[in-house]
This record gives sequence, C-alpha cells and structure tokens, in this order.
Amino acid sequence: MDYSVSFEDISLTKCSMQCASHPGCKLFHYDGDSTCYILNMVDKGLDSVDIQTLHVDQSLNERCNNLSGYLSLTGGVFCIKVFRYGLNWMTAKARCEQDGGNLVIIKQTELSLKMEAIKTLDIRPGIFYWIGLNDIGEEGKMIWVDGSTLDTNVWAPGEPNNSYGSEDCCTIVSHYWLNDQSCSAPHHFVCELPFMFTF
Repeated sequence: MDYSVSFEDISLTKCSMQCASHPGCKLFHYDGDSTCYILNMVDKGLDSVDIQTLHVDQSLNERCNNLSGYLSLTGGVFCIKVFRYGLNWMTAKARCEQDGGNLVIIKQTELSLKMEAIKTLDIRPGIFYWIGLNDIGEEGKMIWVDGSTLDTNVWAPGEPNNSYGSEDCCTIVSHYWLNDQSCSAPHHFVCELPFMFTF
C-alpha cells in the first residue's frame, strides 16, 4: 500500500482525527494493531478503507446520534444537524450555541472531509444555509465563529460581493460554494458539535 504518513500505537479514533487534520485525506487504514496509515491522495492503494464506511467507535456514533436531529458523519468525526427553517444569522448562531456547538466551520485542513459529509445531508437546491463565517467586524476580513480566519477559496463565482454594502454573513448553497448574504435574512442553517472525541 502506498501511504504518505503512518502512526504507531494510536487508537482508531485518533487515527480518524489524523485523517481529518491532513488536507485532502478522505481515506485511511487502521490495521487493528494500533497502526494508522494516512492515505497518499495521489496513490490510493488497493487495501485502503473509505472513511465513510469505517466504523470508528460505536459509543461516539451513539453519543452524536442520540442528540435530537444530529447525525454522526464520516465515522464519528463530525456531528452535524441541518435546521430546515429560516432564522437570521445571529439567531441561528445562538441556536447552535444552545446545543453546545457552532454554526458549521469549514477549514482547509478538513475541507475535503467536511464537504463530503455535508453532501450527505440533502442540501436542497436553491436554498441558502448559514455557516459560521462572517466579516461583521471588518469588511473583507472573513472570520469563523471560533475566531480563526478563512483559509479556503471555494466562493461561488463573483462572490463575495457585499451586495448593496450589507452582506456580512455567509452561506453555502446546493453546489457547496460559499456566498455572502445579509445577516438579517432568514435562512436555513447547519450546526455542528465539537469533534466527538473532545467533549
């Protein structure tokens, strides 16, 4: 097998964390003897295991799935819920915080994994979904709700455009591109809880 990185003496859960932290990692292999192989994205290897089908830890999956409406995705790495009714950005953010989470954050280190996870959630065509990205503090400086800066470039064509000078909060749409919107507009939204193995 052709892997770019391997780790010894770690758990299956930690192996999934390593995959989530490696840009472009969608696959990894855990051999059952505490060895974790992070896949080389150029050469996938014949015995690679798709993270979507990998059973990480039943207790982690159950912890997420037992929360009303939340789904354990990519083997327990992400715990996400789609709210299919409209709220403005601030109210949507507060609703996620009530559950102990945030509006979903999509960083470069987990972009591939998280986008694959979000694609399983039936994001409906033509509907905008609030995510945890905004430039409320300073126009043009996009910040995630955890305080980190935007490090991806997956904007819809022509975006962000700050239309009418009043678009400071961000959504994803059915083609999974980012788009800036007026924070006061009512949109559906996506919440996530922290990595299941950290709380």
